[in-house]
Amino acid sequence: MGFVERLQPTCTLTMKELEWLLEGFDLWAAKPHKTLHYQSVT
Repeated sequence: MGFVERLQPTCTLTMKELEWLLEGFDLWAAKPHKTLHYQSVT
């Protein structure tokens, strides 16, 4: 059995359905990761 045979069927979402899935996470209120500042060590 190859890789293609093991793939599960896909589903298609409408934009509204995608919005419903994402409603639980407020993308605009999420804080981004802190910026990392690298220094070289010699």
